[in-house]
Amino acid sequence: RSDGLRMRSVVSAIASIGSPDSVEALKRLLMSSDGHTRKTAARSLAAVSGEDAVDCLFSALRRECYRDVMEEITDSLSSVPSQSVTAGFCALAGGEGETLREMGIRGLGRAGDESAIEYLRSAAKDRCPSVRKAAYRSMGMLGMSGLAGEIAAGIEDKDVDVRLSVMKGLSGLGGDAVKRALVLALKDENIWVRYHAVLLLGSLDAPDCEALIAKTLEEDEAPVKAAAARALELLGAVNSVRVLEGFEDHPDPNVKEAVGKALKTLRC
Repeated sequence: RSDGLRMRSVVSAIASIGSPDSVEALKRLLMSSDGHTRKTAARSLAAVSGEDAVDCLFSALRRECYRDVMEEITDSLSSVPSQSVTAGFCALAGGEGETLREMGIRGLGRAGDESAIEYLRSAAKDRCPSVRKAAYRSMGMLGMSGLAGEIAAGIEDKDVDVRLSVMKGLSGLGGDAVKRALVLALKDENIWVRYHAVLLLGSLDAPDCEALIAKTLEEDEAPVKAAAARALELLGAVNSVRVLEGFEDHPDPNVKEAVGKALKTLRC
């Protein structure tokens, strides 16, 4: 462990030099036996060399076997503003390996290149759940209102992790398609999908959902009750004060706290 920490310190020191020799040293360190060293080397190489490091980093990504290191290399590449980065991610997204397809889609979202949207649309139909999950997250990262309906459609995916990714992708988006998806998600079998759905409903300008959110407070499990109380507060749901008052002494401390905050806001 101490050797690994020492090596990471060495990588950071080499990166700070910024000379041609230090760049070559960072490229060699991308082949280190220590995963954290490879992560640090990738991040440093992207920062120091920019576009000149793209080919080397994609090669490192293709041979990497550890997911956390792959994610770090992908994120490092996405920080480089270059068409060659977008092209490299698109090539990965259309490839055979599931994890590399996932990294390609992850990278396209983080690079923020709207020209690659068709790759994201295709990935949302991929046979691999992790690729679909990355697709919805990346669509959300682009922040395009025109994609709201496509992201919302993912709420019917059979994989719960994909549906949770859809919840994150919908954050900050609005419109009827989003509202319909969130209402549907309140019936999801997974508590955390319902949790995020009710919170997002509260953040929409949707007063017609107040009764549904209040019903969720009354009927769902404790974490979702707390989220529903927060949603009613966000919505400014003064008509639901009486419902909230029924939970002021709820035994779950998170519910009690959320209800108390909501009542304090709505009574003002």
